[in-house]
Amino acid sequence: MRGKKKVLVVDDNRDTVRIIRDALEGAGFSVASAYDGREALERVREEAPDLMILDLMMPKMSGYEVCNEIRKDPKTKELIVLMLTARSDIDAKIQGIEGGANDYLVKPVEPREVVSRVRRFLATEGAYQEKVLLERLEAIGQISLTVRHEINNPLAVICGQAQLLLQRKDLPEEVRSKLKIMYEMGLRISEIIKQLDQVQDKTREYIRGEKMIDIRSPKKRSAGG
Repeated sequence: MRGKKKVLVVDDNRDTVRIIRDALEGAGFSVASAYDGREALERVREEAPDLMILDLMMPKMSGYEVCNEIRKDPKTKELIVLMLTARSDIDAKIQGIEGGANDYLVKPVEPREVVSRVRRFLATEGAYQEKVLLERLEAIGQISLTVRHEINNPLAVICGQAQLLLQRKDLPEEVRSKLKIMYEMGLRISEIIKQLDQVQDKTREYIRGEKMIDIRSPKKRSAGG
């Protein structure tokens, strides 16, 4: 699991990159950098940043063009992009948002504002991802309950009938052996279903503690097999 959140800073002005890098690293972020549009696209694919601060006017590719390429790629289309612009007029801001940016920063940058804006967007992203994961795991919990109810009744009949047949004295040994395997496998399935039934109760523990439910039998869990 990744530790520090990673920010990619893209600007052809190296002083601007340095100022932003120093501010973000001082705030605990991991920072990568690029100095033109094409390099920015390469670094996005190599570094997989959580957020990108992208200059609007750059050589080779503009910030608009870079943002457009990122939004077209399914692997990067959700990347948070803060557009850097020297223009403070409303048209430039609207153009940046319409071009695919999540927000904008006006040059010359104020380090504290950059850190504050990055923190806000990454905190929002984390909360959204947790909500999506919670919903998915709760759905899994509901499925596990359905599986339990749909399988348990016929399984109980199968195990019960196998147990009754095993009590007969006149069974050939080969039949008895196969019935015993059938009965033991039925009990195993029943045990797994009981474990799956706990998924719904463990959903929040999954997210916050990153734990997995071990559906092996207690004997196998203790043996580590």
